Amino acid sequence: MASPQWRDREHFFVPGKPTLSRGQQTVAQFSSPGGEVLVRPPAQGTDTSAAVGAAAAIISAGMKSAQWVDPVSNPVRRGFQFGVWAPETNKFGANARGENRPHQGVDILAPFGTPVFAVRDGNATRGEDATGFGKYIVLEFEVAPGKKLYAFYAHLSQINFLKPIKVKAGTIIGSTGNSGNASKIPSEEYHLHFGISTLPYPTIGTKHWLDPELFMKIPVQAKPEPAKKEESSPK
Repeated sequence: MASPQWRDREHFFVPGKPTLSRGQQTVAQFSSPGGEVLVRPPAQGTDTSAAVGAAAAIISAGMKSAQWVDPVSNPVRRGFQFGVWAPETNKFGANARGENRPHQGVDILAPFGTPVFAVRDGNATRGEDATGFGKYIVLEFEVAPGKKLYAFYAHLSQINFLKPIKVKAGTIIGSTGNSGNASKIPSEEYHLHFGISTLPYPTIGTKHWLDPELFMKIPVQAKPEPAKKEESSPK
């Protein structure tokens, strides 16, 4: 099993097999050829080199830090996909939406205009991609000295700044919407697409992305009970 390598001074994570600690549970993070991040119990003899331990400490700090603020209040993952109950399609994964159809983050239900918050202290910039993320924000934040990650907030209706700014965790930086490729979804499925990357710009696939649920708990929305048919009264 090859040890993960530090790609450069700026980005600590590369597809590999680091051991991570989530609370009291130890898990191993594997990357498939397509870049999908899978979480499973570590195999016997899992690499415990210094580099792996450092990566574990960094991600653990990101999950447990009191500075973390969820991107929206009481986040819940979208359960429907254009009217069809399909919660698995709205989570992170290389094949979340079918073979070779990656999803680079999680879709968090949010009515149009819901405030979005900076998850950590950091530097926020804005962008726009009419056919993808729509109006989006990238928040650069530090998870350990000299080690940075980038939170992406996509499909926004409003961004609360024009030029790059420094923000504190919990600052309202924009509002949810349906811009980009979310423009045709039903209003009851409006959501914030939230992703965490090791790079400060959008990329194809999931190679450079982390599962946001390593950092926060996002339960899926409750599945509605099927409507009961009214029984006809006897004549």
